[in-house]
Amino acid sequence: MTPAGRRDTRVELQRRSTARDAWNEETDAWSTFARAMARVSHGRAEERREAAMEQGLEVATYTILASPATRQVAARDRLLVKGRAWDVTSVVRHGRSELEITATAPEPVS
Repeated sequence: MTPAGRRDTRVELQRRSTARDAWNEETDAWSTFARAMARVSHGRAEERREAAMEQGLEVATYTILASPATRQVAARDRLLVKGRAWDVTSVVRHGRSELEITATAPEPVS
């Protein structure tokens, strides 16, 4: 298990839902269902990172403590980190204590 002090990045776990706008049209909305502190790693899964770079994506792995709320995260969800949206691509459970979430985001424009 990772020491809690190394989890220094705040993340929001979000799920897509649909809502109706003023013209009664369906629109996508993201709502936060959990918040957690994460350890971020950009150094794992070299093959996935190389493939993502070819597509203009950045890949990161977020390790968070497992809780009833955070265990709900799935590949259809996203993380919001420092205002930037990351699409969840995989979730790996490490026992009952931790979740390792791999996510992608478009490369920032320089």
